[in-house]
Amino acid sequence: MSYLNNEHTEKMSSQNMQSDRPLMIAVIFLVVIGLMAIFSASAPKCIDMGLNPARFLIQQIFGVIVGFVGLKFLSNFHYKKLIMYTVPFAIFVIIMLILVKVMGTTVNGAQRWINIGPMSLQPSEFAKPAVVMLLAGAFYKNTNLLDNE
Repeated sequence: MSYLNNEHTEKMSSQNMQSDRPLMIAVIFLVVIGLMAIFSASAPKCIDMGLNPARFLIQQIFGVIVGFVGLKFLSNFHYKKLIMYTVPFAIFVIIMLILVKVMGTTVNGAQRWINIGPMSLQPSEFAKPAVVMLLAGAFYKNTNLLDNE
């Protein structure tokens, strides 16, 4: 793909960073509002239970940090390289979905969660992007699938 030379890629990258700045500001603003809402809603309950009032806030801040690290990693990752990981990711998701039946936790009468240490995962949430990635990979490899003839 000669049209993606280094100079062109660097120019596109700097343009993307400038256009992403307002989006990043909006995301940070919404995250801060969400953290304030979580703290204001959970602090009285934690105080009544004799727990640290910032307990849930600290958990959410940890999640925000993990999310922003993932955002930084994925924003620097070229999307065309994802094609290589589509099938392994789908297999991983299928294994996780099977593990829900074997070692899943029942919450509100439904067995949908896997506890991994202090964290709980819902593998069906990983299945959604796996399906999107599989379909995108299939359409990328077989463009005739999109033809209406």
